[in-house]
Amino acid sequence: NEYGAGNNNNYATNAGATTWYMTWDATYLYILVANANEAEAAIVYLDLNPVVPVNGGTAANGANIGQAYDGLAAPNLPFRADAILYVKNDYRELRRWDGGTWALVSGGAGGLGGTADDYATADYASTGGSNTRELRISWSRLTNGGGRPAAFNWNGYVAYNNGIYAQVPVENPAGTFPAASLLSFNRYLTVSATADNASTNPMSRNSYTHIGSNISNFGNLNVWDFTMNTADRLVSRATASNWNIANDFVVGNGSIFFNTVAGANTLVGGNLRMSGGVLDMDNAASNSDLEVNGDILLSGGILRGSNTAFSDIILKGNWQQTGAAVYEPRNRSIFFEGTSPQTLSGNAAFANLYLNNTAGLKLLSSVSASATVTTATGKLDLNGFDLTLIGADNGIVEDRAGNHFITDNTAVNDAVKGGRIIARARAVTNTQTDIAGLGLLLNDATGYNVSIFRYHYRADGTSMKKLYTVSGSPTATTLAIAYASEELAGIPTGNLSVYRRDASWILIESSPTGNQVTADAPVTAFSDWTLADRNIPLPVSLVRFDATRVGSEVRLGWETASEQNSLRFDVERSYNGQVFATVLTRNAAGFAAQTKVYQGLIIDSKAGWYRLKQTDTDGRFVYSPQVFVAAELSTTSLRIYPNPVKDAVQVIAAYPMQTEISVKLVNVQGMVVTSYRGQFSGLTPALNQTLPVLKSGVYFLHFTVGEQQSVQKMIKVD
Repeated sequence: NEYGAGNNNNYATNAGATTWYMTWDATYLYILVANANEAEAAIVYLDLNPVVPVNGGTAANGANIGQAYDGLAAPNLPFRADAILYVKNDYRELRRWDGGTWALVSGGAGGLGGTADDYATADYASTGGSNTRELRISWSRLTNGGGRPAAFNWNGYVAYNNGIYAQVPVENPAGTFPAASLLSFNRYLTVSATADNASTNPMSRNSYTHIGSNISNFGNLNVWDFTMNTADRLVSRATASNWNIANDFVVGNGSIFFNTVAGANTLVGGNLRMSGGVLDMDNAASNSDLEVNGDILLSGGILRGSNTAFSDIILKGNWQQTGAAVYEPRNRSIFFEGTSPQTLSGNAAFANLYLNNTAGLKLLSSVSASATVTTATGKLDLNGFDLTLIGADNGIVEDRAGNHFITDNTAVNDAVKGGRIIARARAVTNTQTDIAGLGLLLNDATGYNVSIFRYHYRADGTSMKKLYTVSGSPTATTLAIAYASEELAGIPTGNLSVYRRDASWILIESSPTGNQVTADAPVTAFSDWTLADRNIPLPVSLVRFDATRVGSEVRLGWETASEQNSLRFDVERSYNGQVFATVLTRNAAGFAAQTKVYQGLIIDSKAGWYRLKQTDTDGRFVYSPQVFVAAELSTTSLRIYPNPVKDAVQVIAAYPMQTEISVKLVNVQGMVVTSYRGQFSGLTPALNQTLPVLKSGVYFLHFTVGEQQSVQKMIKVD
């Protein structure tokens, strides 16, 4: 039982006539070949540091071509081999790949001379009567000083003059071959783990690498790993051929064409890995799915969906797309059906996404969908990224009654909005329609198009956890908002009312029915919309917030139409638009039914963003939109480059591109040569239209931004 209980680490070949055994410990690899002529060589190829694809990498990773032995040509190998064992009674040798050739480490008759860890006489035995040979060789010798590998691949055969038998795996070539024959060993055995008490049976995992010619009728397949990594090669499946790949399906080059009849599925127990080539799922009939229990990892190549209905991708792990990889959905679906949380990342444009996983799906990048996004079971977390719905008719399908919907767990408030669902240019008709399935129901006798951004945070900390930014041209639109109970954040359904935000949130009289709330009056203008508790008004009705510069001063002002339970106002400033700090605080009125005006002043000459934080007595708070204030205008805050200038100049300043600016170009006689008034974004192009026709000399640029003025000297040269 030294090769496992009942000698189960064995592989019977050659119609059962020859049996191979293999085992190992921390120091040695042991191999026994039973019932094969001991005068004929047993040859073993070992891949001791596997790469992905297994025959990928470069010569530094091993050899894809073996050694010519016993009148046979050097075979093509399915992996990058690192060592060869050649073993018979009167001669044994070890070769290692040195990055360019199969270097002979040692070899000789009657055993290998040299150190004790060679498989010399003491490490080799045979019994002539039963044609059985056994050997051991140290890992150190095989790896040139290294230890036991964590994993390895191997295959072997027994050779005679111009012939092969007892091949392992048995699917590899056997028989007599002319010396010039091109041999390809597509099959090998995978040892995924070598650790004590956790090792892989070395005979149990039969893997396949396509390295031969094209195959147009590839039949049923049952392997551990499948690799296609040969340029300009095509494998086309035969009809009614199921493929069962217990571990990884790897495509690095070449093409695989499914071409199957109905019901011929591909089951992948591990990962689908694509770094190049083409995997074309096109099918001759329906119900031929690709089911992946691990991850889909796309770093290159083309994954092409089927043109046939119900031939889809069923994914239990994660979708990761990077680099130049291309996914062509062809209107087919990706079913996310894992049992633990799944993720989706990459630049793919999908057709249908279908979530059927109670643990949910999380985006790790923004994606688009041209057909339907369905949350049948579980929640799709946008995670701060956008989901764009492409097309005029596609949308989302949520099971709101079962609380299976799209949300965003990063969304907090107006300052941290999280990701969005985006639907543009959707038709509003005189039939009430859930636009793009977003839960915003509209109808209008006058047809028009509408665009919707759906967010997933609580407006002012009091609304449902969902709001809509809507643009369009309604005339008299009926508006309703549908919800899932978990989106309400505890708001009693009987208290729900529609709210609209212009400068502030305004309650719209509404009628709750079922799982939706309808505004009582027709809508004639769009803005932001949500549902909130009519008995807990959104706290402060903010009319405006202004921040303007006068010299080195920043003058602040804001106005509320009404206040309820308001505690204080904090003006916050940021120099980068992201990190804010409080620069001014004012006590709020608490309760006010009339207009209240607040003012403040700070000294700051730098450019910055300002926002107003309003806090209620219960600790809830909300931010106003941000206002940008440019730096104090001076010769250092606004300049031209280069100077002197020939025929093109760039105006550099700390202003947003939409800032209004007035400029006069004046010569040394004080005459206005040309002038410009408009947004800062158009200033440089306007000047560059004039510069080529200017004579050389000295000019002055008079800039005016608001109440600030500055003069820059400009030298024009030919």
